[in-house]
Amino acid sequence: MSAKTTRKKSPWIALYPDDFLGSIAEMDNDALGLYFRLLLHQATSDSIPDPTEDERAFCRAGGCFPGEWHEPWEQIGHKFNKCEDGRLRNSRMERELAIRNGIRDARIESGKRGGEANGKQTGSKTEAKRKQNVKQNGSKVASKTEANTQATTTTSTTTSLSLSSASTVSSAEADSSSSGDDADAIKQAFDAFWAAYPRKVGKGQARKAWTRAKREKRLPALPEVMTALDAATNSEQWQDSHLIPHPTTWINRDGWEDEIAEFKKAPQLRGVRPPMVFDPLDNVL
Repeated sequence: MSAKTTRKKSPWIALYPDDFLGSIAEMDNDALGLYFRLLLHQATSDSIPDPTEDERAFCRAGGCFPGEWHEPWEQIGHKFNKCEDGRLRNSRMERELAIRNGIRDARIESGKRGGEANGKQTGSKTEAKRKQNVKQNGSKVASKTEANTQATTTTSTTTSLSLSSASTVSSAEADSSSSGDDADAIKQAFDAFWAAYPRKVGKGQARKAWTRAKREKRLPALPEVMTALDAATNSEQWQDSHLIPHPTTWINRDGWEDEIAEFKKAPQLRGVRPPMVFDPLDNVL
C-alpha cells in the first residue's frame, strides 16, 4: 500500500509505449478506455474504489455509467489488486509512482543542500570581513596615542577570541545539522528504493547495506539507482519472482551497474483479419 505524502503531487508519470501496448493487446475499446482512466485516477489519487463496494465512486473514476462496467471489468479486473485498506491498485503503477516520488524527493533534497552551502559560504565571507574590520579599527586606535595602545590591543584580542569562539560553535552546529540532514536524506532515498523493489525481504539488512554503500561512496544518485532498478524489474530474468535477488544482495554487489538486456513481450493480437487481395482475373469470363 502506498504511503501518504503531504508534499505537492508531481504532475507527471512515466509511460512505456511498448509495455503498455503489449498489456492491452487483448482488450476491446471499451475495456481499454476504462483501464486507462482508472490508471490515471490511481496516479492522481493513489488508488481506485472497489466497484463491488462503491459502484458510484468507481463509475466516477472510470467515466462510465452504473451497470456498464461489468463486461469491460472482466477483461481488466485482474490487473488491479485489492489492498488492506479495501482499495484497488495496479502494482506496475505503484512501482512507477514510487520511482517518480523518489526522483522528486532527491531533487528537493539536492536543492536544499545547495541553498545551505551557499548560505555557509556567504556567512564565512561576512565573518572574515568582520574580523578584518576589527583588526583595522584596532590599528587606527593604537596609532593615535601611546597611552591607549595596551587597552586597545587587549580589546582587539578579546574581540577576536570571541569571534573565533562563535565561529567554532557555528561550524560545529553546521556540521551536526549537515549530519542530521544526511541521515534523513539516506532514509528517504532508501524508503523510495524499498517501495519500488519487487521482492520485499530483509528490510533491516537492506537498509544497513544501503547506508554502508552510501558511506563508502559506492552508491550513485537516487535517480540513477531507480533507473537501473526499473530496467532490472522489466528484464526477462526478473519475470520469475524466484530469480529476483534479495534487496541486500542486489545492493552489496552494486546491482545498479548490471548490464540488462532489453526484454519485450510479444503482443498477442486476436481477431486480426488477413488483408484482402484483389485479383483482376476474377472478373474475366
